[in-house]
Amino acid sequence: MRIRRVLWTTFALAALAFAQEKAPDAPKEIPKIIPVHYVDVRRLQNLVNIPGVNVKADDTMRVLVVTGSPDAVATIEELVKKLDVPPTSEITGPNFELTGYLVSGGAQSRSDELPADLAGVAKQLHSLFPYKSYRLMDTLVMRGTPPRPGNRSDSSTSGMLPGTNSLYNFGYAFASVSGGSPQSVRFGDMHLNITTPTSERDKDGNFVHRTVGLRSDVDIPEGRKVVVGKSNFTGSDDALILVLSVKIVE
Repeated sequence: MRIRRVLWTTFALAALAFAQEKAPDAPKEIPKIIPVHYVDVRRLQNLVNIPGVNVKADDTMRVLVVTGSPDAVATIEELVKKLDVPPTSEITGPNFELTGYLVSGGAQSRSDELPADLAGVAKQLHSLFPYKSYRLMDTLVMRGTPPRPGNRSDSSTSGMLPGTNSLYNFGYAFASVSGGSPQSVRFGDMHLNITTPTSERDKDGNFVHRTVGLRSDVDIPEGRKVVVGKSNFTGSDDALILVLSVKIVE
């Protein structure tokens, strides 16, 4: 009986040793630091956290520290590459540069004071309005991008009209670039407001300001200067005329 027990014990130990020799080795865990460039680190950690893998996130360094088998780490690395991408652009058209010319029309006969690139505009102004002379008061330059459909641009710029005590505010609510040749930009709810202090005072003793201006939807073909309208802000026979041009910027 004792010999039989010894034999069974020997066979059991041999079988166990054989099984251990044949059993595959458990995969060795490796650490991997994966940088995160665009998305929220914590949200990304939650998305790529799979069973059997340890994923730690560091907001300050913007990295994920992944520990697991080589195959599991490689899988998470591929997931990060697919998820960590720049946000989808909401641009619906090319950028454009809008130039506004604030031209003063005067009742006095004198030579026009306009730059050479407004020579064609000068002829147009003399044919449209009864003013004797024109001079350039200021030039505004705005760079814009069409917003996502349904959104507003609400782009504007303000300043003091040179040589006056009047403030201007110029801007638009919407913009869209159309195709064709030449391309054009349509501006919705474009406005030019001129605010001038008067000698009158309100009940609290503050000076009363008078605001005048113009508001319109307008299409501006690229490469052309368009006379949008005029506004009398001084109370005299002079007027301020808005001329616009656009340039499509790649």
